[in-house]
Formats: sequence, C-alpha cells, structure tokens
Amino acid sequence: MNRERPLISVVVPAYNAADTLGQTIASVLDQTHRSLEVLVVDDGSTDATADVIARAGAADPRVVPVSYGGNRGRSAARNAGIDASSGDWIAMVDADDLIAPDRFERFLAAAGRFSGANLITDDRIGWRIDESGVVRVEHRFPGRHTWRVGEPRPLDARRHFTDKFGHIDLMVSRGFLHSTGIRYPDDLAIGEDLYVDNALLFHPDCRPVRVARPTYYYRLGPTSRAGGAVAGFGDMVARVDRPELTKLYHRWGPAQSWLFSREDGKLADAGRIAEEQPTNAAWVAPPSALYGVPNLLAVKALQWAGRSSDRSLRPALVADITTQLSRSV
Repeated sequence: MNRERPLISVVVPAYNAADTLGQTIASVLDQTHRSLEVLVVDDGSTDATADVIARAGAADPRVVPVSYGGNRGRSAARNAGIDASSGDWIAMVDADDLIAPDRFERFLAAAGRFSGANLITDDRIGWRIDESGVVRVEHRFPGRHTWRVGEPRPLDARRHFTDKFGHIDLMVSRGFLHSTGIRYPDDLAIGEDLYVDNALLFHPDCRPVRVARPTYYYRLGPTSRAGGAVAGFGDMVARVDRPELTKLYHRWGPAQSWLFSREDGKLADAGRIAEEQPTNAAWVAPPSALYGVPNLLAVKALQWAGRSSDRSLRPALVADITTQLSRSV
C-alpha cells in the first residue's frame, strides 16, 4: 500500500433499490475509516435508484456512480464496480444491507495484526423490521469455529466449508484479487457469490482472517431465485475446481445437499423458485438425511449458542441499526 490511510473501494450493486439504497450508502459513508470510495453500480433500474445515486454523488465526492446501461445482473454489476475501483482493498455491500460504523477500521486493524493477510471477513447477523416497525435482530450464521465472538484470528478455509459452507462478507486486497483473475460469473443463476468466496478462500495464496464480530447487518426478507441451491452448490464447487474443495464436497456434499433441498422445497412451495438449472447441474451430491439431520441439529444448536454468546451485544446492535435506518443520503 502506498497511502498513509489505505483506500477501501466499496462496491454496491443496485437494481430497483431506491427504498433502501440511501440508507446503505449512508451506512458506508459514516464509517470511522474515512478513506473510502463507494462505487454504486446501477444495474438498469427502472425506479428512482439513479436519482438516489446522483444525489449521493453530489453530496459526497467519495460516492462514484457507475452505470453501463441495461440490466445485466448482480454479477455484472459487481464486476463493473471492481473494474472501476482504485482502492488498496475492495469490499462488497448489498443495496439493502447495513454495516457497523467501525467495520472497516476493525478490518484494517486485523490485516495489520496478521502478516500477509489478504482477505478479511466478519460475521453476518440477520435483522428485520417487525409489523410494528421495531428492529428485531435474529442470529448470526455460525459454524463450530465461528459461533464465538472475540479477537480476530486466521480463518481456516477447510473448517469454514465443513462447518458453515455459507456466505462470507469479504474485503479482499486489490493485489490478491487481480492476481487471481477471479470475477463474479454472470452466467450463474445462483451461487455467484459463493463461487467467488470459495475460489478465493481455496486459492493457495489466500491468507484469510476473521474479525469475530457481527459487523455486517444482513436484512432478512423474502427472496426469489432462478435455480435450486442443491444444483447450484455442486455447480459452484465444480467451477472452483480446487482439489481440496472437491474432496471436502464429496465428503460433506450429501449433508449439504439435504439441507439445501429443504430450503429449495420451501421456496418452491411459496412459488419463489424457478426450474432453471446451472451449467454443471449434473455434478451434484445426492441428498442424504442420514448425514443431513445430524448436521441440521448441529446448526440449530450453534444458532442457539450464538444467540447466547451475542446476548450482551444485542441491545447495541438494535440501537445501531435503528439509528442507521433514520439516516439516508
């Protein structure tokens, strides 16, 4: 890094996100680490998203509007933001989520603490607004190695995949990302972020660190998707094509497929999932309840353990999210 204060490029893909985008941009701009560029990528929105972006850019020069015309999807939007970025580090924030005010300050402190760290992640905590308009913090998304909060420490990619195998909300060094050539695949119906997460985590040069705090605030709500998670997860592993990841998938895939099949069934019953299948859908581990049920029970137990661990943090989280929702650009 050649700056006294490292520049962080925050990419925010936005499609018809006018109702929440202003709060998200404000959340990023209010970081205690001020050296930021916020690349807001309009993916061909038809609502007032473009107006929100223009207003934010006029009010703060750190906001960089990015547009390519038309609707090409979230992967293309993220890639456009990456290509337009100039920071020492690159991070992603979705257009309806929020982040803790000191998130990036914590990230940089963790990067400085562990020599060679080139990917930093934290804990995602879900939240929603109930029928009375009150913020409700749900739970983190834990694994056996991530349910405790505490000091930063190196992240074991193998254990992350085995115990959690879900998303991470990452900040990656510019040099490492560009050296790998990894980008979001715009032909995937589901799992494009999982692909990037695991392609980076299982790269031989990756040195990941986990900030063991819930500093990414993930807005819970109805979701729709164009393909099933069972096939999508297998497709992701096939595309990453790392021997270590493939071996883990063959070991744990039946349990993961069973868990994903339950989720797919609920979405299908609600009419929120299509039948479109990813390119490598044939490469799928068969679901197994024998392995899946114990895994599900373990996940539920960890969620409750995480809630207990987070009890002292919850009032401050609710207060912070509530305050952030009152601000917008």
